[in-house]
Amino acid sequence: MSNLQNLITATDVQRNYKMIANRAKILEDEGLVIMANNRPEYAFMRFDLYEDLMTRRPQVKIKSKVKEKTGVDAVFGMWTKKEADEFDKVIEEEFERIDPEDWK
Repeated sequence: MSNLQNLITATDVQRNYKMIANRAKILEDEGLVIMANNRPEYAFMRFDLYEDLMTRRPQVKIKSKVKEKTGVDAVFGMWTKKEADEFDKVIEEEFERIDPEDWK
């Protein structure tokens, strides 16, 4: 998790883009975390860091486990019980990764 010096608000980006861009440029190997509604939403970093991250990440494509929906389910976006359970599992795993100490 980024330290507090690397946190910026979305409003800061809108109002002070040049200052934020200069700040991101001088950071060695880190980016800035843009907060929206008190939650981390985006990362702002030098393009060379982004390129490096993209070339180092595993090139694994995850196949969707969701089968094609038809009829009313396709129109209204209804989830099956299995899909809803998988979503809940992902959300729970992400909440377990959050360190409450980072938000004090």
